[in-house]
Amino acid sequence: MEGMTPRIPLRAGSLVLLLGVLSLPLLAQGRGPSPVVVARVSVQNVVIRKSHVGTVFPLRTTTVGSRVEGAVVELLVREGDAVAGGDVLARLEPALIESDVRASQAELELRQKELLELENGSRPEEVARAKARMEGARSLRDYARASLARTRDLHEKDELASADALESAESLAASSEKSYQAAQSEFELVRLGPRPEIVDQARARVRSQEAAVRRSEILLANHTILAPFKGQVLREHTQVGAWLVRGGPVVDLVDLAWVEVRISVLEDYVQELRLGAPVVVSFPSLDDQVHEGVIQAILPQADARTREFPVRVRLENRASTRNGGGLLLRAGMSGRVELPVGQGEALVVHKDALVLGDKPLVYVVDEIPGKSATVRAVPVRVGESLGDQVRVEGELRPGLLVVVRGNERLRPGQEVVVTGGLERGERP
Repeated sequence: MEGMTPRIPLRAGSLVLLLGVLSLPLLAQGRGPSPVVVARVSVQNVVIRKSHVGTVFPLRTTTVGSRVEGAVVELLVREGDAVAGGDVLARLEPALIESDVRASQAELELRQKELLELENGSRPEEVARAKARMEGARSLRDYARASLARTRDLHEKDELASADALESAESLAASSEKSYQAAQSEFELVRLGPRPEIVDQARARVRSQEAAVRRSEILLANHTILAPFKGQVLREHTQVGAWLVRGGPVVDLVDLAWVEVRISVLEDYVQELRLGAPVVVSFPSLDDQVHEGVIQAILPQADARTREFPVRVRLENRASTRNGGGLLLRAGMSGRVELPVGQGEALVVHKDALVLGDKPLVYVVDEIPGKSATVRAVPVRVGESLGDQVRVEGELRPGLLVVVRGNERLRPGQEVVVTGGLERGERP
């Protein structure tokens, strides 16, 4: 009908909540019971976790040593300094090794030029000169041959030539033949160039000298001592003016970008652990700040007395906001690792049932909804969050009603009236 306000249908649950909300001012004006919304304590299958206290260790710690001996002329870092991989830590006196490097390089240059000379072979001028000597020797040989022939003819014709003359002509012919053969061989050697074996020997000498140069250059580079990785200087082992022997320590360096928390786990629980499983680590000295890590190693040897196995949890370090951006976790700190050791049932309550303070608690209502009742405070130990539910331990049992709305100002023994109930997954 016209002029009438349309009716909006209301569900029974909505009506109860609406009446509870409308009654809040009225109840506040008097001294009646406080209205509250409740939810039930329930049981849920959860991962059972055991707390283990361990110690923080860096993933990498090393003592940086000198690869050569020498006097320290520079020490560029101090204890506590942060360094990057490749930063210069110290320098040794380089004068003597620099001289050796220059001498090795000069010797290498000489060997390279000798090899180049052999590889290039004979010059055209050298070939022409050898050829001219050969041609001259051949002319002398031909002349000696002709002279021998004439002398022999004269000797055979009425001995117009003496035996001495014939013998001299024969000697000259033989000598000139040998001179020609030597000149011819020399010409062939000059024309062909050095033998391959000679060139290979020269190449080997060059390679040997190149290795000597590399060795001297490495020795020179080793007079500058570099950081092998990014980290912080823990300790100095030398100072300017000190003499370092080969292998002598320079500084201790630690890398804390990633750390390990080392704990010991009873044999009853170690079988439940899995490599790579995520775990939660808290640190008491950091107000129980929580870090996420993974199980990195489960060592196979237990302690014979305690029957505990060493377990290592790896986690990434964080930058601190208090010490100029340095890393938050330091070697030697204690950490509490929550390890998953199996499945089981646990009591859970809605997260809004918790009243946080010095000691967390929940308020339990023992009467049925809709009637006035009193509440009692039950201290609880709070576990992990499971969505909108929280695992708790205390003097609770499944089915009990706990206050999830209106519990901020309650006191033990205070009267309340339940104006609504909260199902799991529903917002208060």
